Amino acid sequence: GGVTIGTENTTLYAGQLAGRNNGVITNVYASGNVSATSKAYVHAGGLLGYSGGTLVNVYTNGGVTATANFFAYVGGLAGSGNGTITSAYASGTATATASSNAYVGGLVGYHYDSTITEAYATGNVSSTSNSAYAYAGGLVGFSEANITNAYATGNVSATSNLSYAH
Repeated sequence: GGVTIGTENTTLYAGQLAGRNNGVITNVYASGNVSATSKAYVHAGGLLGYSGGTLVNVYTNGGVTATANFFAYVGGLAGSGNGTITSAYASGTATATASSNAYVGGLVGYHYDSTITEAYATGNVSSTSNSAYAYAGGLVGFSEANITNAYATGNVSATSNLSYAH
């Protein structure tokens, strides 16, 4: 299975389980690829596009690809979020191309104001920005979160036409 979604001029949230989550998700597995395209913003993940809730014992193994005219947030598990993540892993590739900022991580593309504990990612990560910042990380593309007991093993690539690759 897989998810393919495209929109014109709106923010897009795409994931195998849900586009957005603000609740508790426990003991969930998702496989299959996620592909999202928007002329605005994209939040795409193997499980969730955005996670503002609690994730415990969750994992994914599908690839995630997104293209956006503005910002793209892509992660093997979640595209973005500020929810707590515990005992999680993602093994698929995560790739984004954006005209503006691109945030790509093996587990989460952009994570803030929360914690990631006992997590890992093994997929390759690629972030491309055509005119701004490209953030790429084996675990998290851009983090403002506390991370403990975590690791990543995939290859990481960031490219920006303005030399703002991190």
